[in-house]
Amino acid sequence: MTTRAPRKSFRRQDAVDPSELELILDNEMTQRDIETKVINRCINNEAIQRRIPLINQIMLYFGIAIGLLMFARGLIDGALSMIGLWLRLIYFITLSFSYGFDDRLSADRWSFLTPALSGLLLTLAQLAGMFITNGPFTCDSFVTCL
Repeated sequence: MTTRAPRKSFRRQDAVDPSELELILDNEMTQRDIETKVINRCINNEAIQRRIPLINQIMLYFGIAIGLLMFARGLIDGALSMIGLWLRLIYFITLSFSYGFDDRLSADRWSFLTPALSGLLLTLAQLAGMFITNGPFTCDSFVTCL
């Protein structure tokens, strides 16, 4: 007669702990506590953490391309590039989220996040200047939008 090995129980990675479930059912947790736990689980997801270095590497080359685009527009007539400003806005938003969610930066997160947030604010100020201060912006030809 062969003896069976005890069956291993597998638990999903993001399954709710039984003690947490009891707290939820007893209404000891508020809706805000539940939302905070869900958000923290999403942020600490390993799949996101594995993709962050790739996102940062892509953003490096994307930032260089945006700089060259804005340089080319400055050479043409000295004005700001509308397409370059919108791309730079996407660039700084992506970098801000990337640095904000990166677990490797727990000790010095603000040293990376501060330049990204200040670049985001400066880009928003330049876009506001194009639309508000200089009147409605029109894109007559590709060169004026470049």
